Amino acid sequence: MSSPETQKPESDMSAPCPCGSGKALSDCCGRFVFGGEAAPDPEALMRSRYSAYALGAETYLLESWSARQRPRRIFEPGETPVQWVGLEILGTSLAKKGHRGTVTFRATGRDDEGLFVLQEKSRFERHEGRWVYVDGETAVERLPGLPEAPQS
Repeated sequence: MSSPETQKPESDMSAPCPCGSGKALSDCCGRFVFGGEAAPDPEALMRSRYSAYALGAETYLLESWSARQRPRRIFEPGETPVQWVGLEILGTSLAKKGHRGTVTFRATGRDDEGLFVLQEKSRFERHEGRWVYVDGETAVERLPGLPEAPQS
């Protein structure tokens, strides 16, 4: 892995971590996304990748993706980023030898079309002592629009 991504000014390390743990970013996923620490297990890597998506930390996302499956980029120039607003871990599993694992999660986001829920069963592998994201089986569900705020 290369050096940690430069912390974005809007990433307040004392703010709550986007993964929903209730801890400060500096005490949770920020250690992995910005501090260069290796995530100790698939769930920690999945949570840190969710936080990286929420914070726009593309370098971390690419570096924590298996080289076999890694895209060239995550965020397209001029693209309106998704606003990630919630994460729920539904289940985790670890293979007996401890080199492969899965995490099933549900993430709620908002884009130009409104709210949606992404559910994924992500696959992870240990590669050279670090966990990496391999791929996932995903399903996306659009949520009904929220009522407009009353006009005052």
